[in-house]
Amino acid sequence: MTTTGPQARTVRVPAERLRAFCEAALKKAGLTEEDARLVADTLVEADLRGVHSHGLILLVRYCRGLLMGYVNPRPRVRV
Repeated sequence: MTTTGPQARTVRVPAERLRAFCEAALKKAGLTEEDARLVADTLVEADLRGVHSHGLILLVRYCRGLLMGYVNPRPRVRV
């Protein structure tokens, strides 16, 4: 059978390595260490559960939002 276009590839990366990568990217984009860890954990857990729409696919969007000033990395939350 002949196929056209790029073939899909699956690359498996250990979850802890993904968490570390995400956390580092989010810290570099401006989040505190605690917030970066929380977001990284959430993104990786979503992918591990198969909810890819809420997983690592969002990392670039989150980092871009932080770097461009669309997201406040240190909001003053009051209740």
